[in-house]
Amino acid sequence: YTNPGEGAPESKDNDRGGSWDKHKDEHGKHKKKKHKELKKAFNDFYKGKGAGVIVLNEEGKILVGQGRDNKWQTPGGHVDGSESFEQAAIRELREEAGINGKDLSEINSFNMGGNDSKTFLVHSFTGTPTDSNELKNLKFIDVSSLLDMDMRDCSRKGVEGYIETSLKKSTKLVDMLAVEKLEK
Repeated sequence: YTNPGEGAPESKDNDRGGSWDKHKDEHGKHKKKKHKELKKAFNDFYKGKGAGVIVLNEEGKILVGQGRDNKWQTPGGHVDGSESFEQAAIRELREEAGINGKDLSEINSFNMGGNDSKTFLVHSFTGTPTDSNELKNLKFIDVSSLLDMDMRDCSRKGVEGYIETSLKKSTKLVDMLAVEKLEK
């Protein structure tokens, strides 16, 4: 054991002239500054890509499930390697909901959290939606009700894009309600 010296924080019944509070405050400031610097560097370096899908059933309801954070979301995720946005959307749909999407069309594109993202409307699919380790409680929900649910932001952007591009000219009451909710 060596003597810690003058500037060392105090110990029980032995004041060496230092302070734990001062040490803790200085360390906390340095840690926060370093965290900010690292986060900025990461965001500058990492430009990820994400793809999401809107799947409709024959009644016009949207497929959603609860993610690990219990928020509702549409199937989707990161674009891997050299895969296209559309390829990623089809893969994520198969992985997260167990169905195969066909005939996709792009609804919107946006940037969220440093990720360039695109949402696709699936015009047809085969299979029955099945829970996965990424999405639980899969179900089809009408668009108007979906806007009132606790959703992940990236999925909400996709649903809003669907409403803006596909439902604005609809004469169905449920679609008009969704458009009205979105515009409020």
